[in-house]
Amino acid sequence: LFWIVILLIPLSALFSALCLSLATFARSSKEGQYYLTPLLMVTLGLTVFCLSPAVEINAFYSMMPIVGAALLLKGMLLSAVNAGALYVYAIPVLVSSIGYSLLALWWAIDQFQREDVLFREAERFEVGLWLKHLMRTKDALPSFAEAGFCFVIIMLLQFAVMNSMRDAILTAPESMRAVRSMQLLMIQQLAIIATPALIMGIMLTTSVRKTFRLFLPNWGFWGVGLLLPFMLHPLSLELSASLQWFFPKLPAGAAAIIKEMSDPNQSLWLILLAFAVAPGICEEIAFRGFMLSGFGRRGRVWLAVILSSVTFGVMHQIPQQVFNATLMGLALGLIAVHSRSLFPGILFHFIYNSLSIFRGRVPETWAPENGLQHFVTMGPDGLRYSWPLLLICGVTAFVLLRWVILQSRPAPSESAELLTESSYDRRLTDSK
Repeated sequence: LFWIVILLIPLSALFSALCLSLATFARSSKEGQYYLTPLLMVTLGLTVFCLSPAVEINAFYSMMPIVGAALLLKGMLLSAVNAGALYVYAIPVLVSSIGYSLLALWWAIDQFQREDVLFREAERFEVGLWLKHLMRTKDALPSFAEAGFCFVIIMLLQFAVMNSMRDAILTAPESMRAVRSMQLLMIQQLAIIATPALIMGIMLTTSVRKTFRLFLPNWGFWGVGLLLPFMLHPLSLELSASLQWFFPKLPAGAAAIIKEMSDPNQSLWLILLAFAVAPGICEEIAFRGFMLSGFGRRGRVWLAVILSSVTFGVMHQIPQQVFNATLMGLALGLIAVHSRSLFPGILFHFIYNSLSIFRGRVPETWAPENGLQHFVTMGPDGLRYSWPLLLICGVTAFVLLRWVILQSRPAPSESAELLTESSYDRRLTDSK
């Protein structure tokens, strides 16, 4: 009972702040219902997920909103006699719940500080009229809401076809399952991830080129897109390996896909096409193209980069990939914003995924020599990177990212008009 009361405080603050923010943003009570219903459905979905007997609290789930508190209380109620081991999760659950409630409160405060929200005209809200308004009144770039709606569509489509894709793989002949899974992965990338973003970009904006950043960058950014993935890949791999205790075990389907990538009997060009080329193009179009442009519409570049990277990570669904993709999304977002181009990010994405493929195909019997043993080793999990190489990669990655960020700083000789121009105008909409 004590922990129920303690955990209810940040959870109540979280939902109060979220409801207050949505109610403030809505122009009418009916529009508010359209916003509150998805919140209710997501909360119910997370709660039902926690009811499964196979789901128990661990380090990863303890940091998730709602899930951590629900699993902790479930474990304490089911293990009332021997619940001492569960108290180790009480602090991370409580701290993360307070953190989420503070973020929701910050969003509510931000709503009250915006005059365009507080003083806009109240009007009758109808989904049909809203869609007609979007089609009739277009801007050069998508809005924040349109970017969020694009992400929701992608996630709903992924959930809708998940069972169908699994059945299609299981019903295929065993010798063709690997090829079938790669074919379905490419179809998923094109139809579910890239197509919604492209359709919304064409129908809801007046400048497809600005929305998707279809500009050629200078040669320096091409160099960053070429070199940076070689620096970040060892760092992300070793960081993920050191956090294996934190994440739940990989699902059987994900483990099978990793095995397919490492299978020397599979065609290398097909693997590269499915796991490097298609994701590199389609995911960049959706997340660093349409969504990043929409999230940055209000001029908050840092918020746009964070939101695009978080949505990019969540799209991968598997906890280990969510963590890794979110970190990579931050680097990709910085490159896209400061280069004002999508192409360096596509190059980065392709090389980064290709490195994972080639790493998995290194023979287990290979032994590094001639000085390489000081930088890489072969372990039970394949090729591993030693600390001298990680140090070199870390310093080089820092220098490259620092250079990327400095490219958007105005020179002292620039006019006062340019210096006072919003970061959104200078970095997100500059057509060069």
